[in-house]
Amino acid sequence: MAKVDPDIQRAVDEYNSAYQDICSSGESLYNTRVKAAKTINDVEDLVNSIANHPKTFDTDIGEIKTNRLKFADAQRIAQEEFDNAKKGATGAIAGVGAGAAIAAAAPSAAMWFATTFGTASTGTAISALSGAAATNAALAWLGGGVIGVGSGMAGGSALLSFLAGPAGWIIGGATLLTTVAVTHKKKKELEEKKQSELRKIKEATTSAKTTRSKILQLHTQVAELYSPLVTKQYQLRQAAYGADYLSLDNDTQLALGALVNNTLSLSKKLSETIS
Repeated sequence: MAKVDPDIQRAVDEYNSAYQDICSSGESLYNTRVKAAKTINDVEDLVNSIANHPKTFDTDIGEIKTNRLKFADAQRIAQEEFDNAKKGATGAIAGVGAGAAIAAAAPSAAMWFATTFGTASTGTAISALSGAAATNAALAWLGGGVIGVGSGMAGGSALLSFLAGPAGWIIGGATLLTTVAVTHKKKKELEEKKQSELRKIKEATTSAKTTRSKILQLHTQVAELYSPLVTKQYQLRQAAYGADYLSLDNDTQLALGALVNNTLSLSKKLSETIS
């Protein structure tokens, strides 16, 4: 019976751990940005309620709204593409396992992935395709590339792996099985194949760890802008909502200006993606 080489198994386990870390970090970033978008919308409402506010506020609020809607568009596109991928995967002839993974996937995974790495389109509506073409198109959108390992596939950069879970590494037993009676030449070939596959897995693991670091950095930047904004927005809403800007004291006017500037900075982080 074929067995997975222990070195390969350790490398795969490390990759799966890195994969889980990316998922967790990506979901946390997405959840924080969803809350930030709501607060940004509240700031827009507050500033628009204040009569005679400076014209510069209008310019900044316009840009803030554009950034917020760009984030909302990314969510909408991700949902549409995800729905199309699920429709295309249903009953597909080829890639049954992949089709099942897509069909069972949660839309929230597509949301955080799309808003973190950017959305993409197949060009042809996946729902208009069928069979193998539908599955391939769905995987093209979900994956953006897969890494071949043995007779299977590994989704180091593939959304399919993020959606389906860390079982994405399927090792080809024919190349890595432990056997006693093999020729010296065959042993050398197997060792070279093993080292080649180990390099691929380790490269994917390194890439995953680097990507997670970028996600954590972006999350920190978003959180540092968002957290104080919630409190300040609430305080100014109590003091200035529906008021005449000219009647507000100097401190409140300055606080409103700072609020708008900080909201603009936060709004730019809503749609920032990681390459």
